[in-house]
Amino acid sequence: MKLKSILLLLILPTLMAILVACSEAAPTTDSAPKQAASSSWSSKDASNHVGERGTVCGPVVDTRYATGSKGKPTFLNFDRAYPNHTMVVVIWGSDRGDFPGNPETYYKGKDVCATGLIESYKGKPKIVARDGDQHGIQR
Repeated sequence: MKLKSILLLLILPTLMAILVACSEAAPTTDSAPKQAASSSWSSKDASNHVGERGTVCGPVVDTRYATGSKGKPTFLNFDRAYPNHTMVVVIWGSDRGDFPGNPETYYKGKDVCATGLIESYKGKPKIVARDGDQHGIQR
């Protein structure tokens, strides 16, 4: 009996030390994970960021609402007119109601920032815009 008591007195402090050490090393769930800062690039540099999410800014110099094409897309071409544009924003016909007025008229001739996933279409970077919150006009 005395041997059990002596062993218990020797082992108990060691177990307590292990428990305290483990609880101090355990990650807390109180803090939210930190989000990465959003990246921003010029429209001329967008081709270097295909596959990334971010904001691309530049002048919309050419636009087209392709009413006869499948999905009735609106194309906002940056920097130069199609087919020499540096990037394009596509607004599908089903999403046009989420943008101001006629997007092809509203954004043409303005410096615009578009946010989203930069994809590649026929060798050119593109962002598919689903709502007007993905666009902003630079001042």
